[in-house]
Amino acid sequence: MDVSIDYGVPENDYEKHYQLKEGDLYVEAGAFWGRYGKKALQKVGPTGRILLIEPSPLNMWLLLRNLPKGTPIAILQKALWSSSGIGWLWMQSDNIAQCVHWTNHRLAKISNLDGEAVEVPCNPVKILEGQLVLTDLITLDQIAEELDVDHIDLLAWDIEGAGHEALKGAERLLLQGRIKNFAIDCSHPGEEQCATLLKSNGYKILEDGLVYAKR
Repeated sequence: MDVSIDYGVPENDYEKHYQLKEGDLYVEAGAFWGRYGKKALQKVGPTGRILLIEPSPLNMWLLLRNLPKGTPIAILQKALWSSSGIGWLWMQSDNIAQCVHWTNHRLAKISNLDGEAVEVPCNPVKILEGQLVLTDLITLDQIAEELDVDHIDLLAWDIEGAGHEALKGAERLLLQGRIKNFAIDCSHPGEEQCATLLKSNGYKILEDGLVYAKR
């Protein structure tokens, strides 16, 4: 197994070490507005599967608007964590620019899709500065069980500090080698142990920061 880590790598480098192909299962957490999910759909084709996970209510609303109607993409409005349950998102907003936090751990730093100002209706979602929002927590092991996932061909994420907790919630998947390829951002505070956890499951680090893994 090979893993590579890099810091601050843009999302279009998710396929730096593994190219999605027809029939693959692609899972992305912190899916934001679905830009990469739409690209992945073209590559996995009608025989592939895509699962996008996004906890932010505003991002979820925009994600659903951005995806083509009738698209075969599964979407979960949840946050990956080491255990299932209910947790808090700490939302700070300046128009649509916002930061989402796990109490002390940042979950997602959100920016405009193209770095430009975009007008967004205040409904159906109104986010106030400093607002705490309840969200469902779910583990990767639970997702695999509930969605009958045999293996994941590529798992990608930028979940702003929640990476280590999310990996702890994939204990069975890691132990059984059912996540074949990783492209996960581990550059945020609190994620320093991601590489150590992957190494303990047989992964080899190739670069520093965005973790690429093969098994």
